[in-house]
Amino acid sequence: MGCPHSILYLSLVQKNKGLALALLNNCNSIGLAILAPVWSQLAKNQPWQTTYKNLAIFLIILLPLTILTLKNPDSKKSASIPVIPSTWTMAIHSAFHTPLIKYVFSAVFVCGFSMGIIDTQLVSMMIKNQLTTNHTGTLMSLFGIGVILGGLLVGVTSDRYQRKVTILKWLFLGRAINFPILLLPLAPMLQFTLFVLLFGFTYSGVVMLAVILIVEHTTAATGKLLALNILIHQFSGLLGVYLSSKLLDLFDSYFSISLIALTLSVFVLLYALKLNTLKSNLL
Repeated sequence: MGCPHSILYLSLVQKNKGLALALLNNCNSIGLAILAPVWSQLAKNQPWQTTYKNLAIFLIILLPLTILTLKNPDSKKSASIPVIPSTWTMAIHSAFHTPLIKYVFSAVFVCGFSMGIIDTQLVSMMIKNQLTTNHTGTLMSLFGIGVILGGLLVGVTSDRYQRKVTILKWLFLGRAINFPILLLPLAPMLQFTLFVLLFGFTYSGVVMLAVILIVEHTTAATGKLLALNILIHQFSGLLGVYLSSKLLDLFDSYFSISLIALTLSVFVLLYALKLNTLKSNLL
């Protein structure tokens, strides 16, 4: 979710911001669910070049229709709001000296790192455990369903329950419980069914809550903090992809990868418990 997109969207939504962000986050998953079977069907009956050409034509037709529907209902209202200047120094100072922002960035880093691992290695893990293509497809569909339902659940809960950091703690508790599943001697189908459902439920909620917490922190550097937020998430995801690939080459096993992801999730969970000892109304 881009920074300008997040700021614009949340400025237009006054109530139920959590649900609104959950719906926005799930657009990608819903689009994938709709277009994936269309793509597969087209690819069966024609060369991939023709398939790409047809999809490009569809997007070219869709783009002007999308632009025509864009409006700014608060243009007059926003014009009267004074703009408070901010600097990167303010944003970095807030990131290092505000307990809430430090925790949010830590959570986003660990979230991106584990996402990078799972997004690139999950299918390989299933294949290595001798799951069939049909079983792998079913499990990835369950993963997508878990992402959608988990995002909606977190969105609705964050609107009803103001202590959003507590919700973050529950998400990382879920991940701390989830990664040991990969280390247990279970039947592969049962093992990965439990894993994809639980990881799916915690998949999109962390970034969504991070965005809401930063926006609600009400600082002049909100835009820059959101930029740092997405930068940290993308960098940690890249780091997770690189490190998991290197560890797999070294040990030919997913044990060390799962152990690192588990350790980082427990760290964020303990960090949140430490925040509870601070005398603050942020929690």
